[in-house]
Amino acid sequence: MPRAPLHRPFIKLLLLLRVIRWYNVLALLMAQLLVAWVVFAEGQWRPLVSDAKLVYMVLASTFSVAAAFLINAFYDKDKDLVNNPNQVIMGRLMRQGPLMNVYALLVLMAILVSFWASLKIGLFYLAYNILCWFYSHKLQKLPWLREFSATLLTLSPLLAVWLHFGRWHWGFAYYMMGLMLLLLTRELWKDLMGHRGNIVFGYRTAAVQTGSSRLRTLLPLIQTAVVCALLGWSQWKGFEFDFYYSATYAMALYCLILSAFMAFGRTEQVWSKLDLGFKIGVVAYTLALLLHGGSWL
Repeated sequence: MPRAPLHRPFIKLLLLLRVIRWYNVLALLMAQLLVAWVVFAEGQWRPLVSDAKLVYMVLASTFSVAAAFLINAFYDKDKDLVNNPNQVIMGRLMRQGPLMNVYALLVLMAILVSFWASLKIGLFYLAYNILCWFYSHKLQKLPWLREFSATLLTLSPLLAVWLHFGRWHWGFAYYMMGLMLLLLTRELWKDLMGHRGNIVFGYRTAAVQTGSSRLRTLLPLIQTAVVCALLGWSQWKGFEFDFYYSATYAMALYCLILSAFMAFGRTEQVWSKLDLGFKIGVVAYTLALLLHGGSWL
């Protein structure tokens, strides 16, 4: 029997990294460390370096998110035949059995590492991995619940950092509100982009239930209401525009601009550029923490 070429395992490894979206996993790892350093450690490296629980928690997040992307790709393979055929072709170069073994291994490693950190962190990541599977299996076929649950699951690793330090932080609460708004807008954009495949395979997304044209019209109106509500709330409470509130307000305005492009930009070029716009928004909003850190470094 002829031996497999030596380069095939390397190609399969590259395909696996593509499926688990290694760039997103790496970005999340950096975001967790940045939040811990800037927000909760107030720019001090020494508490973070000596915090073994934080290191274990970041590793658990890395394994958990990689596993979530893997199981989501498994459940979405039929829909992606319509929406993203190139991704499916790459995924079919790897057999489903080994992929599920990798998924089980990633989940096991995440749970073991998290329980090694502490019982509280372990229970958090156990629940997180169960919810990620439940989202791929059931929730992503339910309109609006799909979008909100996907947004909250994306935010959960950052919330885990907050849980680890165990103290309330109003500024970070506002900051997370802005990030949640951006991620929710992106989920609705993904619904619109995959509208055809969602209809074919019976995914009842917000765009399917509401109608793609109506959702395009409603989203800028909702974003405008959010911007006005944030401004009105600050005036009523007499808030000063500190870093966290200013960043949240700027992100609300940015989401409004993206929503306007979603509503009025009907060409494929505009829609393809929106993906870049969402990625720039996430990166810029995360790195903005460094500007806040620079004010007291």
